[in-house]
Amino acid sequence: MTNITNPHDKFFKESFSRIEVARSFIEEIFPKELSEKINLETL
Repeated sequence: MTNITNPHDKFFKESFSRIEVARSFIEEIFPKELSEKINLETL
């Protein structure tokens, strides 16, 4: 994997590699109509 030098990219990659963070983000930020279509158990 290549080195990530942009701090924003690094933050996103490190945060969303944690399943609980990704799941929480989807549940809180995505519109309900969209988040209901995503199987959060298979992230």
